[in-house]
Amino acid sequence: VLLKRRDLSQFTIDVGGERLIFSNVRPSHTFYRYWDLEEITLKTGKVRRLTKGERLRDPDFSPDGKSVVVVRQKTGASDLGLYDLKEKKFEAMPFQGPALQGAAEFNHPRWSPDGRFIAVSVHFRGQRDLWIVDPQGKHWRRLTDNVAIEDRPTWDPAGRFLYYSSDRDGISNLYRYDLGRKTT
Repeated sequence: VLLKRRDLSQFTIDVGGERLIFSNVRPSHTFYRYWDLEEITLKTGKVRRLTKGERLRDPDFSPDGKSVVVVRQKTGASDLGLYDLKEKKFEAMPFQGPALQGAAEFNHPRWSPDGRFIAVSVHFRGQRDLWIVDPQGKHWRRLTDNVAIEDRPTWDPAGRFLYYSSDRDGISNLYRYDLGRKTT
């Protein structure tokens, strides 16, 4: 057991297997509770708080280990962005073009093995679909477009497929999206 008495969400382990970053709900400003990032060194078990009151959740280490992609919760929407581990700074990704203008909710972002893309579940205009985006947030591409809840994308080690959950058949099952063929 690494941690007890925590309200944990998604976690990520760095490529070297030395540290784990997770999101944890903590009190902030007397009456509020926000997601914040914490890091645990696996060898020593030492826990270090990375953010305070930032509302950051769903971390995933970049392949180079210099940053984590995270979701910042806002009222009625969220931002997808990168948290620089050295600078201790969050930067939201910009939305280019009309595709995601307005309130969107992001969940469970995941880096591709080569670091060129991030897969993310996007709840927008009554649908929850899978998208991929480059780390600068300039090029967004929608992968699925239906009324099913499509969530928790995970890349295969070669970066050719995305595995994800979807309730398109009335119950959540696992599916595989072929990025080369652009088919499920």
